[in-house]
Amino acid sequence: TIGIPTRYGGGLIVPTIESIRASTDVAVNRILVIADKTPISPQEKKYLNELGVELVWNNEEGSWVKKIKQMLKLCVTDILITTQDDIIFEPQTVAEIVKTFQEDEGVTMISSAILPLPPRTFFESILGAAVRIPHRIASRWNRGDNYLSASGRCLSFRTEFMRKLEIPEHTINSDAFLYFKNKELGGVMRHVPQSIVYIDQPKTLREQL
Repeated sequence: TIGIPTRYGGGLIVPTIESIRASTDVAVNRILVIADKTPISPQEKKYLNELGVELVWNNEEGSWVKKIKQMLKLCVTDILITTQDDIIFEPQTVAEIVKTFQEDEGVTMISSAILPLPPRTFFESILGAAVRIPHRIASRWNRGDNYLSASGRCLSFRTEFMRKLEIPEHTINSDAFLYFKNKELGGVMRHVPQSIVYIDQPKTLREQL
């Protein structure tokens, strides 16, 4: 199952879903989108349905943590991959994640490589540096086994183990919490650099603000 929490509507999330559906060497059983805040038009709902998306709409706006807990209740597969609505998957990303879980039963959590899409403007190149530098640090520190590489832009879990993490609602950094809680409970995180996802950066300063 791939779970995506969103507040910004169907139009933004379509490229993410399309990139997931282009995955190779793996079967994505379920794409689960938990949405609130920005209404999703009937045309967008129709297309998401054609892409095999299961859309859950919350009338009351909630946090990322609330949406993740909803996903856990609805998830019936062994693996849950969480991502965001501005992410593009490489075709092999999901297969690399699944392969890592299959090869080592002790792995409970996987972090992926987070990179910027190739910049088309000078402003995008500036923001791209702000993504590449932390990625480089995180991937080289202890071979990626550290809280900096635990990015909610793409984190994967064994579903049953994730249910034990009990994420508090008001956590300053939920990604770091998941990393440390996973370790505290005896889990193992593996950074998989060949599982790559890209961030679609803002194109202008106004968009960034």
